[in-house]
Amino acid sequence: MELPGVKHFLSKTSLVSLGSYCAVANMIQKLGLREAAGPFDWIRSNGQGVTHLLRNGFQDFLDWEERVHDVAGLQVFPTTWGGSFWHHDISDPQVRQTFDRRKQRFLQMRNENLLFIRVVNGTQEVAQIPDLYSALHGRFAAVGRVLLLVLIDMQDSEREVRTQDLGSNVIFACVHHGAWEAPVGGCLPEEQARERLHLASDAYATALSRALYLWCGYVSVSPMAYPTVASLSQQLVPWSCPDAKYDSYQPYRSMPTTAVAATLQATLPSIAPTIPALQAVNLRPLHPSRITQVVR
Repeated sequence: MELPGVKHFLSKTSLVSLGSYCAVANMIQKLGLREAAGPFDWIRSNGQGVTHLLRNGFQDFLDWEERVHDVAGLQVFPTTWGGSFWHHDISDPQVRQTFDRRKQRFLQMRNENLLFIRVVNGTQEVAQIPDLYSALHGRFAAVGRVLLLVLIDMQDSEREVRTQDLGSNVIFACVHHGAWEAPVGGCLPEEQARERLHLASDAYATALSRALYLWCGYVSVSPMAYPTVASLSQQLVPWSCPDAKYDSYQPYRSMPTTAVAATLQATLPSIAPTIPALQAVNLRPLHPSRITQVVR
């Protein structure tokens, strides 16, 4: 990210996490690109829920159902819109005030470029991206160029894809499954989860780096490979994730699809050889106990 064009681009760009879990905000923060806390940073969210909140101005963002106490020893607040709060007691008035500030800051953002980043909750969510981008564009197009990076886990290759129906402002980044299937150290589940989060954040940072080179025009190979999001969805290695309303982010493959992966490999031109590697990035995740200490 040291190229002058990328640095200039970032100087007039706000990077914003849209979830679906905390690795996106963690990655942005560790890269030194996080300006302030956002509403989706440290929670779980599903795609339809995010689109719903964008369209209704976050009216029911803090509306929760009966709290759950037995998920990995944490107190979890499932919401009416399909997400969940894992690190904050949103029955506490002060916590609610904090999130009110975050959602208002989110809704009032303005910059030359607004770059939203979302990890999908499974390949089934990819089909919902046109609705999500439509909601983002409707909310923010008057105050800045709306960009969207969609991170798709559990794929057999690292690729960046554009579709003709959404155009150049939306990039889909396929992330290799190794971040979730490689062995991790640590004896305790919490230690293993932190290490897994580190691996995922590292992979997301690499995808973000390549997307930035594309938006800044440093890559000569066009990733425009599919006419529609639907046609892209058919070529992805299918995978799923537990419900964001009740469960943590734990991606798993729905079925082995070597043939689909081979098709994706053959169809998409590789841009990796033309992009400098991301260097010297420390992406160790935040411990949950430190999450409430970030910029409010």
